[in-house]
Amino acid sequence: MIRLVETYGTFAASSVEKVTMNRDTMIIPKRVTGTTAYFIGEGVASTESQPSYSNVQLVAKKLAVSTRMSSEVVEDSLISMADAVAAEFATSLAFQIDGCGWIGDGSSTYGGIYGLVNKLASNVSPAALQTATTGHVSFETLTIDDFLKLIGKLPLYARQGARFYISPAGYAASMARLRYASGGNTQTDIGGGVTESFLGYPVEQIHVMNSTLGTDASQVKVLFGNLGLSSIYARRRDFSVRMYDQVYATTDQLLLQGTMRFDIVHHTLGTKDPAGTDIAGPVIALKTAAS
Repeated sequence: MIRLVETYGTFAASSVEKVTMNRDTMIIPKRVTGTTAYFIGEGVASTESQPSYSNVQLVAKKLAVSTRMSSEVVEDSLISMADAVAAEFATSLAFQIDGCGWIGDGSSTYGGIYGLVNKLASNVSPAALQTATTGHVSFETLTIDDFLKLIGKLPLYARQGARFYISPAGYAASMARLRYASGGNTQTDIGGGVTESFLGYPVEQIHVMNSTLGTDASQVKVLFGNLGLSSIYARRRDFSVRMYDQVYATTDQLLLQGTMRFDIVHHTLGTKDPAGTDIAGPVIALKTAAS
């Protein structure tokens, strides 16, 4: 069988924190604020301060894919149809998980999950968004300065392990373009192609992210940061495939069904300090200018 499909499963394979759920609903504590140190004089009691915490809730969601086939197809096929279908199931589930993790809009299509792009685009904190310079309304018009400002917004604690996340089309039209335009390439450099890194950080290419070329104002085009500090991919049960031979017994057909249970939560994407100042989180989005 000739099978040419795109590579999915990028969210699960990223640096996102991976958790195994031991029950349907799981609560993970999250630090909100810490203690405060004060100067005191001799013999003076210290001022007390208390750290505060919130909760991150994970709720297992069931994702399923199924198909049926006749017993004749199973018996007469030159390849293992069960294995072929299992491979298709795995691709379908990986594609859906990528959609949930990166671009989910909270609708039933994504199991109520909001993806990282939409969470940041919803302006959870102004500090979590870097808007490109006026006139930079597409991948093709983004500049080095736009990317440097994006990097500059990321807190230092998230720099180690940080990566760029961008669509393949966006990578070619922006980062690769800028690298070649910088000049100084030798014949060997050009022949070897562009490596998937930019400004000293690795680049992950994500198929489901925005890939629109040309004018596309006020859209999140690039993510930069450390997903291990911002997001959780929790699995209650890994992918499994079952075959049922009684559901369609009267028509001599078999039902194959693949399922898994998981949840995705982006828990830290910018906030405000006690004084009301916006503070960036461990992932920042680069958005094209409005005009």
